[in-house]
Amino acid sequence: MPFFGERACAYLSVRDGDTLSLSAIREFLAARGVAQFKWPERIEIIPELPLTNVGKIRKSELRRDIIEKLAAEHA
Repeated sequence: MPFFGERACAYLSVRDGDTLSLSAIREFLAARGVAQFKWPERIEIIPELPLTNVGKIRKSELRRDIIEKLAAEHA
């Protein structure tokens, strides 16, 4: 598969019972003047964000997760 660049995906952890849609996020960003090329094209809702021992988000784990999900979708 050719690589043409990256796209934005937002990983979110929401409170129990709360929901959030991609359109709601886009409306929020538009209202604040964020350029469209910075908007996420996809959201992934997860129970909690993976953290390192010092409390930083494990971005490598999120990258691996989305790569696996995209591969499964294109298979």
